[in-house]
Amino acid sequence: MGVKPEQKKALPENIIAIQRTNNQKELAEIYTSADVFFNPSYEDNYPTVNLEAEACGTPVITYDAGGSAETIHNNSSQAVPCGDIETVKKIIEDSEELFSPKSFFS
Repeated sequence: MGVKPEQKKALPENIIAIQRTNNQKELAEIYTSADVFFNPSYEDNYPTVNLEAEACGTPVITYDAGGSAETIHNNSSQAVPCGDIETVKKIIEDSEELFSPKSFFS
């Protein structure tokens, strides 16, 4: 999300690239349509994208960097060690039920 047209062209076809939006309703619709939001940031003071995703009911997986872990508050969201893409993959593969609306707010 937030990619420029030239970046979109460089991505593989199986990646959905969404250009930047200034429309709050459209942004909320994008977050809401996602099963999970993955934020692979290695440095961030206070990533509002995590807050926005959770506010739209979308669980977050983020690297435990900067203030990322402190921004997640829902049971389905998780912080993992920086660069540990295998754990991210395992969480997604093993947690179909975790990312259901029923468990998100439990």
